[in-house]
Amino acid sequence: MMSVSAKPVFLLLTFLLVLTLCACNDTSQPAISKSVLTIALDDAPISIDPARSSTLYSEFIVVNAYDTLFRYKYLARPYELTVNLAASMPDISDDGLVYTIKVKQGVYFIDDPAFQQHKGRELTADDVVYSIKRHFDPASKSQGAWLWRGRISGLDAWKMAGSDYGEKVAGLKAIDRYTVRIELTNPYPQILHTLAMGFAAIIPVEAVEYYGDRLSVHPVGSGPYRVIEFNSTGAVLQRNLGYRGERVDLIKEGFGEHIPKAYGLNLIAGQRIPILDQIEIRFVSESQTRWTSFLKSNEIQLASIPSQMFSQVLEQASPNLILRPSFAASYQVLLTPASSFLHYDFNMLNPEVGYHSDPERNAKNKTLRCAITRAVNLQEQNEKFYAGLANVFTGVILPSMAEFAEKSDASHDSYEPQKSRQMLRESGWTIENLPVLDFGTTSSTQSRQTFELFKSWLLDIGYPEEKIRLKMFPSVGAFYKAISVSKLNFWFTGWTLDYPDAENILQLFYGPNEAPGTNSSNYHNENYDKLFEAAKLLLPSSERTRLYQKLDKLIRNDCVTISGISRSHLYAWHKDVVAFPDQDIVSGFTLRFYQIKPDD
Repeated sequence: MMSVSAKPVFLLLTFLLVLTLCACNDTSQPAISKSVLTIALDDAPISIDPARSSTLYSEFIVVNAYDTLFRYKYLARPYELTVNLAASMPDISDDGLVYTIKVKQGVYFIDDPAFQQHKGRELTADDVVYSIKRHFDPASKSQGAWLWRGRISGLDAWKMAGSDYGEKVAGLKAIDRYTVRIELTNPYPQILHTLAMGFAAIIPVEAVEYYGDRLSVHPVGSGPYRVIEFNSTGAVLQRNLGYRGERVDLIKEGFGEHIPKAYGLNLIAGQRIPILDQIEIRFVSESQTRWTSFLKSNEIQLASIPSQMFSQVLEQASPNLILRPSFAASYQVLLTPASSFLHYDFNMLNPEVGYHSDPERNAKNKTLRCAITRAVNLQEQNEKFYAGLANVFTGVILPSMAEFAEKSDASHDSYEPQKSRQMLRESGWTIENLPVLDFGTTSSTQSRQTFELFKSWLLDIGYPEEKIRLKMFPSVGAFYKAISVSKLNFWFTGWTLDYPDAENILQLFYGPNEAPGTNSSNYHNENYDKLFEAAKLLLPSSERTRLYQKLDKLIRNDCVTISGISRSHLYAWHKDVVAFPDQDIVSGFTLRFYQIKPDD
C-alpha cells in the first residue's frame, strides 16, 4: 500500500512522464485532422428505431448505428449479398426450410447508460432472436413484421400467446452463444435479403427497457457509427471506436470495370472500416435549397442532383451523358438507374373509386380507374420533371429485372385520352356523378407541380376541375399515416426496393398486406393472392418468371395503380470526396466506405 507521503512524489513523476510522452508524440507523429463529410438526404427519417425504420431515410441511418447479419456488397452490380455481422453465409437445409447462421464473436454494443456501468456488452445469438421477436410484440409498434409473418415457425403463435419473451419460438433459436437457427414454415428464398434490412438490425434488450419510445431518436447498436445527434433537421454520426477491425477489400466488394478510375476508389483499399471520423447528414426536402447548399464549398459535399437542375449540370443527356465543362471541373457525377418506381394509386376500399357492394357500380368504378389510367401521360411527366432520363414502363416490375415483360398485353394502360373520354361516356359517368379525387402528396414545390400536371390530364378528358382536389401533407410521415388509415382515395407515391427481387414489389398488392401494411391500395383479388403465394416459394426460374408476369398483368387489368416511372439517380460530390453513391439497395451501407482525400 502506498503511503500518504509518497503520493505527491508519485503524481509528479507521472506528470513528467506524460509530458515526455506527449513531447515524443508531437515530434514523431503530427496530429491528424478529423475527417468529416457532410451529405444530404431528400427528407427526414420518421424514426431510427429498427422496428419502425419503414422509409429509406430511416434505414440509411439505422444500418450505420446497428448491425445486420448481412449487407450488400458496396460495388457489385447486379447487387450481391455478403456477410456483415454473420461470420459466414448460412448453412441451408436441402429442403430450404432451415437456416443456420454463425454470428461473429467479439462484437460489442456501444457504451451507453442502458448497460451496467455504462459499458457495452458483447452481442450474441440471443440478441438476434430478441430483435426479430420484438417485431411481433405489439408494444414495439413494428412496421416490419410483414417480412416474417407466417414464415418463421411458431413466431405468429408466440405473438398470439402474448409475446412473452421468456417463451421460446420453435423456429427461432439461439442454439449456442454464437449460432442462430431459423426454421421456415415454407421455402422463402428472400429470407436472407430481409436480414440485410434495417428492420433486421440487432438491438439489445437493455436499450429497449431503458429508453422505451426514446429509441426512435437514441439508437444503441454495434454498427460502424454511433449517432450523437438526431433531430428534424439532421443527424451526426461519429465513428464507433469499438467497431470490429475490418478493412476494405475492393475485390470482395465487387470492384470492376464499371467503376471509373476517376472516382479514385483505389485510395480506400485496405483502409479500416469505417474510414471517416464523422458524417453530418442534413435533411433537406426542398430541392433548390439542397442544390444551393451543395454548390457552396463549405456545406453539403455529396447529394443527389434534383431533376430540375439537370440542365445546369448536363451538356447532353443522351445517348451519352456529357457534363458541362464548368461543372466537371469541380465535381464528380454518377448516373445510375433507381431501384424504385413512381406510381399513382387508388384506394380500393373507397367505394367512390374502388370496390363497391353493388356489382354494377363495382364494374363502373373499374371503368373509371381504367379511364383515368389512359389519361395519364407518364412520358410527359418524365420530360417535364426528370429530363427524359427516367424509364417509363407498364406494370410494376422494373425494366431492370429479368421478369420484366417488355411487351404489355394489358388492355387498359396505354396513353389514349380519346379512349378515356369514350369509356367514361359509355359507362354512364357524367360531370355530375363523377367522384371527387383527393390527390394526396407531400408538401413541396414539385409535388404541387405534379398535381397540376395530373389535373391538366383529367381536364383534358372532361373531369370537372372542382372535383380534382390537392391534399398536401407537411411531412412524409403524415402523408403515409393518412394512407395507412385509408383517408385518401387517390395519391402519388413511390416504392424503393428493399431487396433486388420482384417479389418485393408484387407483395405491395397481396391481400393480407392491406393497410396499414404495405398493400396500401387495399387490393384484394383471390386469384392474385393464390398465384403470389405459389410464386414466393420458388427460386429464380422460368416458372417463377411466368407467375410474376401473370401477377403483373392482373394488377394492370384491374387498374389498381398507374405505373410507372423508374427514375435515374444523378449523384454529385466534391472532388475531394471518394465515393460511389447508392441510396437504394446498398443504401446506408455505403457510408462506411466514404473517404475525404488526404491533402497532397
